[in-house]
Amino acid sequence: MDGQKALDVDPRTAPVVPMARPAVGGLLPVWVAVVAGLLGPVLVGICAGLEPAPAHPGAPEPVLSLVLGYATLFTLLGAAAWALARRPGALAWAAGAAGLTTLMVVACPTTGHHHGFGTWWYAEMAVCLGALAGSLALLRVWTLRRA
Repeated sequence: MDGQKALDVDPRTAPVVPMARPAVGGLLPVWVAVVAGLLGPVLVGICAGLEPAPAHPGAPEPVLSLVLGYATLFTLLGAAAWALARRPGALAWAAGAAGLTTLMVVACPTTGHHHGFGTWWYAEMAVCLGALAGSLALLRVWTLRRA
């Protein structure tokens, strides 16, 4: 028996089952997921390369720097995890990582970690604000596209 007779189902009159639709928001294109997942680590690497040596290398890290550092690490991991799944939330995580990195750049000389503002600080601020603006623009484009 071929199974059709056993079930007594005629394929011409059987009901059509619709295909399951993707979740609300759909999946991110691969290039957008890669950008969202790698934005934070690339941003942190660029900022670390631009920074001079600390003013007092042996001094303990200020509490504000530690809190912002751990929050940034959390958002970097969140963006990477959501980007691996190609979920649209990766764009929000990436924007959060860019925002926290911008706050870290602002907090760096104000906490005494570095002396004053130099060309390095303006370069870091430009890179971080550019990444923040780009990630927010990409998030806005994606949400408007899905609406």
